[in-house]
Amino acid sequence: MKNLFLIIILFFAINANAQQGFVMMNQNKVEFSNQGKAYKIFDDYLNPIWNQLVDEGMIISYSMMTHAWGDEWNLNYMIITKDHASFLKAWNEGFTRIRSAVPQEKWDELMRYTLEHKDNLYSLRHHYDGKNN
Repeated sequence: MKNLFLIIILFFAINANAQQGFVMMNQNKVEFSNQGKAYKIFDDYLNPIWNQLVDEGMIISYSMMTHAWGDEWNLNYMIITKDHASFLKAWNEGFTRIRSAVPQEKWDELMRYTLEHKDNLYSLRHHYDGKNN
């Protein structure tokens, strides 16, 4: 039992030392004919809120990625924070604001356009932003 406890502590210590940030990648499948409508909901409601959280320093960056050519995951966004705890705090704050700002009919519309989605959480093992840190 003592060895298991030491292995767990060592694992988290190594992972914490290797981490240079935290990334959440949200990927969505939107039917081609509804892409423009889904993008507009993001542009009008969600993107400004995530941008505010960047400006307030809660998250390092926010990006929305779209495409009409490639795989079926065609509406994606990425949030980068300094660590997992910061992400959880920003995610909670972001969705509190989003649910207050987005009219229910627009939220329901976005959900109808979203055929499937998946979230992935990553620890950044290497990140270079060109700044002296």
